[in-house]
Amino acid sequence: MIIGTFTRDNDTGTINGTLEALGLKLELSLSANPDKTLGDKRPDFYAYGPTDNDMGAAWFHTTKENKGQGREVTILSTTIDSPIWPAPISFALWPQREQPNRYDAIWTRSTTKKPQAEE
Repeated sequence: MIIGTFTRDNDTGTINGTLEALGLKLELSLSANPDKTLGDKRPDFYAYGPTDNDMGAAWFHTTKENKGQGREVTILSTTIDSPIWPAPISFALWPQREQPNRYDAIWTRSTTKKPQAEE
């Protein structure tokens, strides 16, 4: 499900956009992590809300379109959170084919496993 659209500013590298889903409308800005070095696990980007409050982070991830059957593409796997939400929001920024500096924000379900009941 597409929950937003983002655009990369080619001069600054910042990615800006708006998430809209289930009554939520949130402007976000993703800024490159200036301390990121090759091979470290720190985020590639930090996500900031409309008042420059830190809301989350994003990491580059390479995957394939069409459930692994299509072309290889680099996405930004992103998670944001707020103390007023019941749970974090996870989404991936997929580059649009026609406009590579524009991204669709695709909602993703958290992969946290629920504890299984003991038998």
